[in-house]
Amino acid sequence: MALEISYDKYGMTIENCYVIIHNVHYNKGIVTPIPLEYNASYEVQYYASKAARDAEEKSLHHASFQFNVDTAQGADDLLTQAYAHLKTQDEFDGATDV
Repeated sequence: MALEISYDKYGMTIENCYVIIHNVHYNKGIVTPIPLEYNASYEVQYYASKAARDAEEKSLHHASFQFNVDTAQGADDLLTQAYAHLKTQDEFDGATDV
């Protein structure tokens, strides 16, 4: 699962920039019972292309996001929900699933 976007970096545009969610964290609130605004966070890595990612080249950029997980029975899994949330961010408007 990944997304492709057009990404501007160093004064140039990278078409088909390959973006993956690197990790996802879910806080059920047992250890930290303090009410949280969001119960999940995730980090994304931006690569010049899928080939760059496959060749284990360094990422161009990384970012973090937060959201609330739907824990209802039948809800999508955590990673699927994270990608759905990522696509709601302005930078990912028009992103392509790859």
